[in-house]
Amino acid sequence: MKETGLENAERVLTDLAKGRGIHLLEAPTPVPGLRVNIYFVERPVPTLIDAPMKDVLSLAELNEQLQPLGHSLNDIEVIIVTHPHIDHFGSAADIAEMSGAQVWATEDTARWLENYDSECLEEERFQRAFLDRAGVPADLIAGLGQYFQFLKEFACPVRVSRRLGVGEVIELDSGRFRLEHVPGHTPWCVMMVDDSKKIAFTGDFLLKDISSNPLVQRPWNLPDGYRSIEAYASSLRRAAGMGLALALPGHGEVMRDPRERISTLLGFMNARTKQVMDILGTRPDMTIYEIVEGIFPELPRDEIFLAVSEVFAHLDLLEGKGVVLRKSESVPSRYTLRR
Repeated sequence: MKETGLENAERVLTDLAKGRGIHLLEAPTPVPGLRVNIYFVERPVPTLIDAPMKDVLSLAELNEQLQPLGHSLNDIEVIIVTHPHIDHFGSAADIAEMSGAQVWATEDTARWLENYDSECLEEERFQRAFLDRAGVPADLIAGLGQYFQFLKEFACPVRVSRRLGVGEVIELDSGRFRLEHVPGHTPWCVMMVDDSKKIAFTGDFLLKDISSNPLVQRPWNLPDGYRSIEAYASSLRRAAGMGLALALPGHGEVMRDPRERISTLLGFMNARTKQVMDILGTRPDMTIYEIVEGIFPELPRDEIFLAVSEVFAHLDLLEGKGVVLRKSESVPSRYTLRR
């Protein structure tokens, strides 16, 4: 992932969000090369949009970046969480303990935050079974299980003080930010949109240099008929129609006029769907992992779940359209292209 320097990001924020008390902070994570954007808003109360992983270095850097603004983590009164991934809420409990901050999130995100340990246990079981059905070799599944155990230590349960509703308006400095549901990366992602100033905190829904992976979810947690690629494309088209002047993402550089980026992402998604079809057409039937190997021949081990999720999302879309058939009775599941 290409990351921005804090100084460059602050120049963009100063230009397009001048005088609005919005500051971009960057926190490291225990994942090499991965940094997360945390936004600090001074008024009406010191507020963070998302919180980094539960990590001493992350909190120390975040606190250091608050100092020139005349604040520290002890001053934080509200933490708003955009979606339930550990790099966006992991340290919320620690910050709340030191400052007394309230944590705000939607109902679905709150379920994850408050029941983190049990959610992780269910998630690990589901991921192992899903990867097995996808045809991922057993040794790789075991390695991914170890990586999952490593990552889960960088978050802990946190009580959510306020359940946010879609469409709800949150006052931040001189702006009024409306909560917009933007499923795709997860079914529960939200962004916060100031319709008058055309500024939005987009979380992981919209990033400048990578596409937000449509992560596979436990089926019993999904709305009826939910298909992640369809949901993500719909969310992107709605965002394009908002005419945003500035998108403030969860990772990487902020985006002026993000419509071109949205157009690029929609084009990429269509191209990936065609690529999956083309690869599937070379064999009588294939597992998800065999398709992954065709698309990502030199895939790092720690990105296997992301890649399998992405390919599954496109197969799920094609299956829904009747273009692909799944032999669901077999393990691993095998997919074939309708002739």
